[in-house]
Amino acid sequence: MRNLLIILIALFTSFNFSFSQFLSGKDAQVLLKGVIKDENTNIALAVSIEFRSKEGKKIKTFSSKDGKFEQLLPSGEEYLVILSSDDIIRKEFNFKIDDVTKFTEQETEWTAIKPDVGARILYENIFSNGSANIDERGLEKLQELQKLLRFNRSLYVDFNISNLENLANQRISELNKLVDSWTREKARITIKVASNPKQEKDFSVYITKISDFLNK
Repeated sequence: MRNLLIILIALFTSFNFSFSQFLSGKDAQVLLKGVIKDENTNIALAVSIEFRSKEGKKIKTFSSKDGKFEQLLPSGEEYLVILSSDDIIRKEFNFKIDDVTKFTEQETEWTAIKPDVGARILYENIFSNGSANIDERGLEKLQELQKLLRFNRSLYVDFNISNLENLANQRISELNKLVDSWTREKARITIKVASNPKQEKDFSVYITKISDFLNK
């Protein structure tokens, strides 16, 4: 009789915990619906997609030929997303699923880049206005760029610095100091003044050479 009572209490506790989770929305699911396109041509891409949670759990799926994919994921989760295939430059970024209390759909659009000579892989403002100092957002973009070059070791690139504010030489000097610490990547980087005098953003990166492309 005592054992039966213990079992009933355990079942009630478990049910109460599960019901509380249900009411709080912790078990809510989100259907992530997305499309992946080439960043330069807007053409749909078929790629491998991997979601990595903070706990190390991996969820893998693929986009179809029209670039579309769907994946059911738990509400509020944050993931490191990895896009890869033999035809694109491997890309990593963080993505958060909507925090909801009931089943819903979330739409997104992501881009990747095909490794073609002349392809632009970054076009951003990374310097503080009127200064040669790299701002916080610029440092984040450069860290992402370093990671991209580390995973795609066959890529050679030009870093082009706009001279619209007549600060190109000072900015090149600052950027050289940073890139000099990129021991694995710096040999594949050329830093120069942008050949396009009308380049509006202060920093752009183009692929100049691909040597036995490896998507690792």
